[in-house]
Order: sequence, then structure tokens, then C-alpha cells
Amino acid sequence: MLSLAMRFRGILRGVDVQKLDQWLDDADRSGLYGIRRFARTLRQDLAAVRNAISAIIVTAGAAVPGPLAVQRAPPPGPSAGSS
Repeated sequence: MLSLAMRFRGILRGVDVQKLDQWLDDADRSGLYGIRRFARTLRQDLAAVRNAISAIIVTAGAAVPGPLAVQRAPPPGPSAGSS
């Protein structure tokens, strides 16, 4: 299971999105219920999964861990009219 998890992590980190198909096949053959179910769920909308991984790869320099990468504006400085 650790090997599959590490390989999936590598795909998410932008090593090679093309390896996703092989990972899904290996996950299906793993015999591990949770991994097999996860792979089935990914296959339900594979195009969206590929797009999401590609977006992570493109923005790898600015990627923030977590479900949503939100950029926050810097806090406002002192206003021009204050003394």
C-alpha cells in the first residue's frame, strides 16, 4: 500500500501525469479495498482528475497544500489620510 501511496503522491507532485493510468490499473489489482475504491472513484471523472493534476503541475511553484489554494491579499497598510 505504501508503494501505491508514494507513487500517487509523485503523480500529484508533477513527476508524470501520464503514469496515472498505470497507477489506476495497479490500484485495481492491489486487492486493497480502500485503494481499489479510490481508483474507481477517480475513474468516474478521469478528465477532471487529469485537469486538476495538470493545474497542480503548472502552478507547482505557487501550490499550497490542501483542498483549496487561496491567495490572500496582504493586510492593508496605514491609509494615506491617517496621522
